[in-house]
Amino acid sequence: MIFRSMKKALLQSLFFFIFVITISYAEIVKEVKVVGNVRVSSETIVMFGDIKINDDYNAQKLNELSRQLYDTDFFSYLEINLTDGLLEISVKENPIIQSLVFNGIKAKKHKEAIKEVIELKEKTSYVENKLIRDIQKIKTAFRNLGFYFIEVEAYAKENVNNSIDLIYEINRGKRAKIGKIVFIGDKKFKDGKLRGIITSEESKAWKFLSTKKYLNQERIKLDTRLLENFYKSKGYYQVEVLTTNILYEEGEGFLLTYNIDSGKRFRFEDVSLKIS
Repeated sequence: MIFRSMKKALLQSLFFFIFVITISYAEIVKEVKVVGNVRVSSETIVMFGDIKINDDYNAQKLNELSRQLYDTDFFSYLEINLTDGLLEISVKENPIIQSLVFNGIKAKKHKEAIKEVIELKEKTSYVENKLIRDIQKIKTAFRNLGFYFIEVEAYAKENVNNSIDLIYEINRGKRAKIGKIVFIGDKKFKDGKLRGIITSEESKAWKFLSTKKYLNQERIKLDTRLLENFYKSKGYYQVEVLTTNILYEEGEGFLLTYNIDSGKRFRFEDVSLKIS
């Protein structure tokens, strides 16, 4: 995974939130002064920090103030000084995301789907730790569609007025086909019977229209539930089904393995009902 940035210094300041607090004892706040803010008004900062004139502030309370302001995602740097009743707050604002660009994705529906799952939206503050999570969310979403070899990179292009364009470079790769489905463990039933229970299918030449031949985590979860329900309907109430995805052979697809522990079978005739 590679992150390219508009400037190393910018990303370093964005990745780690820095705040400095200067106070040696509790003081009463008589006046509030905010320095360095451009987009966020001083009144808004006072409101987010729940700052009240004539309240006592010690180091613990100032720490809480810094945390409240940091949690807004508006700031990459914060310095707080309380001297002689003057509470001075110096800030550096995070840039605003002007636009999102998804290179490598043509379908509008896929772009919209990505926008739904990611945290960083247009017109919101750019926070790099959220970008790291968003990249993983994009990978997960496409892997659920069978694109197991997807690669995602992202970088920020700096604009004027402390704004950026956030650009994603996405290479989905080929969809991962299921080369073979096998059932192992204490399965009790033949493979042919179990294949008829699940929805996933092995990739065959005549199944060129089927999407069930691609690895899909949601479908595999459904298959697991279907197998468990089938076994329970046959009296195997303690059944456990484990699945593993293993690269089968290059060019041939994945080996999809269902590991089944059917457990003990319960029959109605084994149960006696005693009524008193």
